[in-house]
Amino acid sequence: MTQVLHFDMATASEDPLQEEFRKNLGKIITARTYEIYEDGCRQFGTTDLVVMINATGPEDTVEQALVFTRDNLLKDTTFPANLRERVSGPARIKGLSFDTQTFWAIVLWRKQVAALAVGFQMMSPGGSA
Repeated sequence: MTQVLHFDMATASEDPLQEEFRKNLGKIITARTYEIYEDGCRQFGTTDLVVMINATGPEDTVEQALVFTRDNLLKDTTFPANLRERVSGPARIKGLSFDTQTFWAIVLWRKQVAALAVGFQMMSPGGSA
């Protein structure tokens, strides 16, 4: 099975660094991210999760990825309020089919932080998603 990846990142900024971030998302959020999400689903017994990714390594490599239940993250007052607000509702991406697994990802990248909905859709060999 192949995984098809979808992103939904709302941004108010059009600066060049944001555009570069968008271009690098495919290197930062990979099938391994989905495996981490699935492991979290089994561990926490829910699909309502946030995957936090530290992509501050050399050449934007992922240094660490952690999984939190969205509910626990929202209750954590030490977590930045703007990010808690961004992930306050379930992760959704308009126009995707019902079989897409969608979750929140918070990515630390080059001194920036972005919250985005990530969707993985399973595709059978020779099929289309």
